Amino acid sequence: MGGSGKTPMINYLSSILKKNYSIAILSRGYGRRSSAFKEVLRTDLVSEVGDEPLLLKRNQSDVHIYVDHDRLKGVRQIQKVLNHIDIILLDDAMQHRSLNSDINVLLTDYQCVFSEDYLFPVGKLRDLRERASIADIILVTKSPSSVDSEARNIKRYSISKYSQAPVFFSSIIYENPLLFFKNSPCTFPESAILVTGIANHSHIENYVRSKCTILNSYHYRDHYSFGEKEVSLWITSLHHSNSKTIITTEKDAVRLIEFEPMLKSNLIELIIVPIQIYIEEEVLFLSTLESLMINS
Repeated sequence: MGGSGKTPMINYLSSILKKNYSIAILSRGYGRRSSAFKEVLRTDLVSEVGDEPLLLKRNQSDVHIYVDHDRLKGVRQIQKVLNHIDIILLDDAMQHRSLNSDINVLLTDYQCVFSEDYLFPVGKLRDLRERASIADIILVTKSPSSVDSEARNIKRYSISKYSQAPVFFSSIIYENPLLFFKNSPCTFPESAILVTGIANHSHIENYVRSKCTILNSYHYRDHYSFGEKEVSLWITSLHHSNSKTIITTEKDAVRLIEFEPMLKSNLIELIIVPIQIYIEEEVLFLSTLESLMINS
């Protein structure tokens, strides 16, 4: 139901594959007002294209990114509008039976791998465990940096009941903070408030707490559409403290672009903590992926 790290993975794959292939990215564009096919531009608003596609476009400005509520229709449209395309990356597609993808990469959170989870609403799965049999690669995401081989083998054994695909492990790397509106490096302040609207805020909150004092945390549901009411609440909270800083994620920050004037007029800085993924045995992972592409 979200939170496995699909967007960072698409960003990672795109940055690598675009060096040798002509690629495009297709997303549903969750939360936007329209459901029609559209190419994502850096100047678009979240309400037009969705937060994740806009985030990807800001990170991969040289890559064609599209949104369409109908994935199959979207793929066909991309093939029409682009003269040549080698690879179309879809950020969330395994449950779409109408799509016959050449390669399926299944992401599953280390803290609750799919083989130990249940269908929603009992658990967080939105598809059957048995569907993992169509995966070509399984990536266990958000793994602890200190996980030992025995713990990995336990996860692999659990997964092997449903899939024989090779299993890799990845972890999150937090990069240096940035002033979002200036896109410039900065340091963590002594104190700040934390704002998130993502599926799982525990990782970012634990990390930020290790860097500065969090005066207040404001957590909202995934893809939450921030409004003037919420922004006013944060500003009021900061006015009652000695801080002038909001810390948030890249994904949340793109939903706050329209509030830049409001934040600046109150002398509020918006800091983001970008993330990258680190894949253990990365060379083997990439060679496995390349082999699948050659044989697909």
